[in-house]
Amino acid sequence: NSRLLPNRKVEQLHINNKESLAGATVCVDSLFTKANRERKHTLMARLEEMAGTALSYDMTGSNIAYQLEVARGKSILGITDAVGGPWDWRAGEALVCEAGGVMVDGQTGNRPNDNSTIVIYGNSVIVDQVFPLVSSIYQNYQGFNK
Repeated sequence: NSRLLPNRKVEQLHINNKESLAGATVCVDSLFTKANRERKHTLMARLEEMAGTALSYDMTGSNIAYQLEVARGKSILGITDAVGGPWDWRAGEALVCEAGGVMVDGQTGNRPNDNSTIVIYGNSVIVDQVFPLVSSIYQNYQGFNK
């Protein structure tokens, strides 16, 4: 089911297909480090400018929980920038894509690979809207431990 618990009823996950950030919830990796703190604050402020209003943020501390929330359609966009390796997003990529969304490397716009240090995910319209912003803010970002 939508909580990934077994039951006898099969439920398909569905991404949120809203085409605007206005009034949305965004999942943001909650690890703030020296390497990403300023970038993350800048990104969050610019996302609110794009939305034209304050956004709600989900920062539970679990990348897979963020990816599930996007796959369930509860959050419109997710950003994982404290990537310590592909384990932070591989399982979530399957959830997001199965639900009809996309996940891309935030620097290249391509499908994430083992060297990706930031990923963004959601429906393709929203990801396309925010990709230029993310790629400019995270230019030359090498991950949280570099």
